Amino acid sequence: IPKEGLFIAFESIIIKENRYDYEFRIGKEGQELKKDHNYQPSIGSSPSENNLTFKFIEGKWTESKINKFEDSKTMNKYQDKFGELAIELTLTN
Repeated sequence: IPKEGLFIAFESIIIKENRYDYEFRIGKEGQELKKDHNYQPSIGSSPSENNLTFKFIEGKWTESKINKFEDSKTMNKYQDKFGELAIELTLTN
């Protein structure tokens, strides 16, 4: 393994078979119903002080900041955090 470490990349394959549609409620007492979708499989992330995760969007690598929160209380808690991939890599010989 190089001293600099490894770079692991995941690519979402945006095809009909991988699309997942869902509904969720937001607002006080969950009054407003919203619809959204994403593509599976997805990889979760955890809040981190370290900028170790990047996204490839529109032909450019960008840092993966946490920014998708509806309420200001949650937003303030994570506003300067990065999303670190929630994976573990175990190497053996």
